[in-house]
Amino acid sequence: MQFGNIVDNLLDLAKNNIVYVPIDGSINTYITNATAGDTLILAAGTYTVASAINVSKALTIVGQGISATTVTCSTASINVFNITASNVRIADLSISDTGGTSALGINTTNDLTGLVFEHLNINISGAGADYGMVILGSNATIRDTVITTVSSGSAALCIDVQNNSSTTINATVNCYNVYCSASGAASNFSMGFRGYNNNDANTVTLNLYNCVGIGLTSGGAIDSGLVLTSSTTNNVSVNAYNCTFNGQDYDVYQTGTNIPTIYNCLLVNNTVSGTISYGTTSNNSLFKGENIKYVPLTDGTLTQTQILNNAITNATAGDTLILAAGTYTITANINVTKSLTIKGSGKYTTTVTTSTAAIRLFNITSSNVLLMDMSVTNSNAGASVSYCIYAGDGSTQYTNINITNVYTAFTGATTQGTWNIWYNSASGTVQSCNSYSTAVTWLATGIGLTNGLASANTVDVYNSWFIMNSSSGTVNCYGSYVSWTANGAATLNLYNCNVYSNCSGGANGYGGYATGASAYLVYYNCTIRGNTLDLNNFPTTPGNITLHNSELVNNTTGGTIGYLGTIKTKNLQVAGQIWSVKYTCTTTLDWNNGNVQYMQLASAGQTFTFANPKDGARYTLILKQPAGGAAGTVTWPGTVAWPGSVTPTLTPTNSRYDVITFVYDGTNTKYYGVVSYNYT
Repeated sequence: MQFGNIVDNLLDLAKNNIVYVPIDGSINTYITNATAGDTLILAAGTYTVASAINVSKALTIVGQGISATTVTCSTASINVFNITASNVRIADLSISDTGGTSALGINTTNDLTGLVFEHLNINISGAGADYGMVILGSNATIRDTVITTVSSGSAALCIDVQNNSSTTINATVNCYNVYCSASGAASNFSMGFRGYNNNDANTVTLNLYNCVGIGLTSGGAIDSGLVLTSSTTNNVSVNAYNCTFNGQDYDVYQTGTNIPTIYNCLLVNNTVSGTISYGTTSNNSLFKGENIKYVPLTDGTLTQTQILNNAITNATAGDTLILAAGTYTITANINVTKSLTIKGSGKYTTTVTTSTAAIRLFNITSSNVLLMDMSVTNSNAGASVSYCIYAGDGSTQYTNINITNVYTAFTGATTQGTWNIWYNSASGTVQSCNSYSTAVTWLATGIGLTNGLASANTVDVYNSWFIMNSSSGTVNCYGSYVSWTANGAATLNLYNCNVYSNCSGGANGYGGYATGASAYLVYYNCTIRGNTLDLNNFPTTPGNITLHNSELVNNTTGGTIGYLGTIKTKNLQVAGQIWSVKYTCTTTLDWNNGNVQYMQLASAGQTFTFANPKDGARYTLILKQPAGGAAGTVTWPGTVAWPGSVTPTLTPTNSRYDVITFVYDGTNTKYYGVVSYNYT
């Protein structure tokens, strides 16, 4: 077998039904020699062909990617790929045809099934009729493909699905994430997508998901992003979901009773010819585009609660549900019971809201859930606990529940607790979110985690803020909260967050609160503020609160707080004091315990060891002689260096102090020391 200019007679990929086509090989020859079911792998580079590539058997033909493999032709009036067999897949390459007259990228004959075209970039240009793909009376799937057709002297069309008098089957073509741009001559048409039928017996169905159709030419015949037409009976069906259509004359053009149905589509110029159905009366609140599904705001007589819950019920684990722009007003929990991505049209564009008490707007009881790009708000004034997002159920450990770019808010004067984001024995992440509560008369919590299970749970929060307010009541408010009641730890980590809690009605406002021996609340580069205490480590059953490079606005805390981390800054100005806590040490000094350490010497010789120095750090060691008896002496580590290489003799007088200062040089692994003697 030949690989470019290298011949290897020992390797025959064809034995595994995988055949490599070298850049100087004839694709047609390899197709002729292949067996149905084989895969032909095209090399990186450009294959220049002078005649059509005839795919006459079930094959997979794949390149190295649209930017790596190109099949090009400059011969007039040929099809670059001419498909005459079912179960053909062409993928991962670019197709270019610049013939002087009519040119066509991919053409199929009638009555084929199982055709797949994906990850393609097709560019067709010339003076004749230029088409990207023509699917004749066959069934095909087209994915992740860009098609551009330009004609200087005739028509231009990107994807044409046809049935003619020779067709014996109904043609169905599904397009996912396909971009089509057509530009024909001034006197001819330009069409992004067309469904065309001149066969009385059979139908054409074109389903478009997340596609773009453009037909732009000034003057001449019909220029449209989407066209439906037939010369006999009206048997063309088009369904478009989350698509964009842009036509010089009409965004969507239809004739007769071939009425397209569009769901959540953008008509750039808002121009249509004929009748358009806007898809408001489906039966299942769910429009399927492989694993991407659109959830409308309205669906016949269904309530919006039913629309959302039906969408989740009808979805398959791993699906993505796309919520429309606008507001879904619900009256019961939205129960997320399987692994899904639920995506709105933007944080402030899609809103899920309620004024009903005791609602969990999103009640998540599954692992591997992503909720993103929406607002979740509650304006109820009831007397029951309510939640915007509730993740977990307290009895099963759910993991990887992630919330991204979501705004949560409570605005009603509830007389019970309001919880913006609450993880109950579950793990996950919160990113780029913001939560707000105002006018409530009872408890308000921004982000919280509790764990009642034996297994540990961790929630990581990034680049988010939580502002909680309560004007009256007797229950505390919390910006961030973590509690633990069982064997498994509960850890809430916040990174680059702002947390604020203000209870002005007699109760307490805490920016952060932890309770339980294995409850961990950890802040990294955060700002925390509470009108009662910035942080409260509950004294009866204290948790663990640690600050890394974070700011307490009021510098008020309850309980023990850990302060860790390294402050890195070009210039540092401090109002007030900076100090290092003095640590009482032994002869084994660990500098992680403090930059200032103290020890009373024994009446004998002692050998010191040092551990964990930082390059450039300054350390101070205070040594006190014993109150009576012989003086203490010290043998220093070999990494300690003294001026003039002379080891100092400590003051031998009882109860006197010597202060030794070291600067550590990590390059030379040396402590450079000086001594101040004989303090009383």
